[in-house]
Amino acid sequence: MSRLITLFTIGCLLLPGCAKDPEPGPTADQAPPAASPAPIETGSAEMGSTEATPENPGPESPAPQTSPEPADTPSTAAKENMKAPKADSPGSEPAEKSPAPAAAKVAADAVAKGSEMADVPSDSLAMYIGEDAIAAAVLTPESFLKNAVVKQIWDNLLQMEGSELARNMESMERNTGIRPEDVKRVLFVASQEDVPNITMFLPGAQPQMVRSQPTFIFEFVTPVAAQALYDSAPGGDNVDYSGRTGKVINNGETAVVLDDETRVVIGQPHRVEKLWTIEMPNSLTAHLDFSGKSHASGTVDIESLKPALAKMPFPNPAMAVVMGYVQQLTDVSLKASVDQPVFLSAEIGTVGEDSANAMQEMLAGFVQMGSQRFAEASAQASKTDPAQSLVPMVQGLIDSTKVATDKTAIHLTVPLPTDFDKLPELLKPALQQARSAAMTAGEKNNLKQIALAFHNYHDSYGRLPAMDSRGLPNEEERGEGLSWRVHLLPFLGEQALYDQFHLDERWDSEHNLTLVSQIPGFYANGEKEGTTTYHVVTGEGMPFQPGEDGPRFRDITDGTSNTILTVQGGPDTATIWTQPGGLKIDPEDPIAALGKIGETFLIGLMDGSVRQLSKKTDSLTLMYLFQHQDGNAVNEF
Repeated sequence: MSRLITLFTIGCLLLPGCAKDPEPGPTADQAPPAASPAPIETGSAEMGSTEATPENPGPESPAPQTSPEPADTPSTAAKENMKAPKADSPGSEPAEKSPAPAAAKVAADAVAKGSEMADVPSDSLAMYIGEDAIAAAVLTPESFLKNAVVKQIWDNLLQMEGSELARNMESMERNTGIRPEDVKRVLFVASQEDVPNITMFLPGAQPQMVRSQPTFIFEFVTPVAAQALYDSAPGGDNVDYSGRTGKVINNGETAVVLDDETRVVIGQPHRVEKLWTIEMPNSLTAHLDFSGKSHASGTVDIESLKPALAKMPFPNPAMAVVMGYVQQLTDVSLKASVDQPVFLSAEIGTVGEDSANAMQEMLAGFVQMGSQRFAEASAQASKTDPAQSLVPMVQGLIDSTKVATDKTAIHLTVPLPTDFDKLPELLKPALQQARSAAMTAGEKNNLKQIALAFHNYHDSYGRLPAMDSRGLPNEEERGEGLSWRVHLLPFLGEQALYDQFHLDERWDSEHNLTLVSQIPGFYANGEKEGTTTYHVVTGEGMPFQPGEDGPRFRDITDGTSNTILTVQGGPDTATIWTQPGGLKIDPEDPIAALGKIGETFLIGLMDGSVRQLSKKTDSLTLMYLFQHQDGNAVNEF
């Protein structure tokens, strides 16, 4: 239940899918057609006929001008965005670049012709969408992260200890020099070449992987960020694309082009080179929001997928039914925003009014059923579940969803929750739970890597490292050397660090102490720098003993899956990672040596697996697990 609510809320409110804004309804002096159904209320706008006319232009269409620019003269904005040179005159020098015609001109031409292209936005980003495009999406990370609610949640996620998001963002900035807030817009374009790769993921589809990749256009806030992304692309051969700086990487499969000062184009070379020859943008652009009002918008031309879908066998009867419905669709457009009254909207085109009515009934039924199922699940969930605080908002999102038809189109709208500003506070319990889960996952992975290093050490030397060793074969001096953690370094990808230690000196010699601050991440979980809470244990009948060689796996007669190799102690057990030794176990109270642990603690077993044990595990069971030759193998714990 917790996962259901949390994923639904974060997925819907923080990482919105693409959605199509509702079309404006009839103006005050225009009565709606008698046959048209009642328009859907969506904030201050109504969804009526989608037909655009010079008197009633579509939402993305520029208003008709009394004195339009000449058809062969791009608008000033288009000139600045597209850097469009004048056509070459006889005897003149050729232009350095050959960009496509300005979108404003294309839109004006389309209006004059009365075509469906009247809705083409006057934005140069639209000119990257050619006639072979079957799907496209626009994301606006910069404006999305400027939303006060989103920013607060984003910051909370980044500050969460053990946050995978924080690590990914740090890695992106380190490798590319950019941050999400540096990206103004991202355009994704898929073409007919991508159809086999799209349809192959459907149940029952036959694998037909082809070498294709969609085209991405990144538009940045500053030229510096664009240049940083371009420079981060490794190596490659320099290539000129219509006067633009470019390079081909990945064995000739990917082109990276610096287009204008703030845009970087990434895609297959043969597709990228065609971008600057596009004369008329695809009609898909009419369904996208280039203005930034929507934080995400996208559209798919279902008609282009139908031939491929028709050839696919579907042994699953349910999937065959679904495909039957898909054949009744023509296109799907979506838009989403956390700054507008309508959070999520969609327009689904169908082949006819009968199809639209049937699909509307089905979708409305799904929404109603979803509301009932969610309410039932919420009632059955534990009242202490951290995600319970989100239940009212999620229930409200589902219940406020409206589905209606307008001729052959289906409109779906979800308004932004009235209490959206409270989301950061509502998410705190769930984020805290996620934080704990992330930390546990990270700790488990660390113990797993340490266990693997132990095994590789054993493969090399025939035994595990001693708990206090100088790392020399058959060394005689004990208790003054370095921790087993140090001697595992070469098996954890840290050979260079290992080579810096003076093995013939004590762990706390002047030189060796200088290396404490270089503790690797898989050990560094103590509150103080250079400390760790990962330990081996020592005591009567246990594998690691002071002054003795490390154990051999053949000595673990109780079984490697029944004997503890490492433990994660509480924060009060943290020790300098290079210091030799282990936790001394008291047979009368074995849990005490682990310090101030929570309700559970992690153990690594000799077989390399990692388990989570309850703090309430009885003492006898723990001792059986700690001891390796007592004849008491614990099969269930």
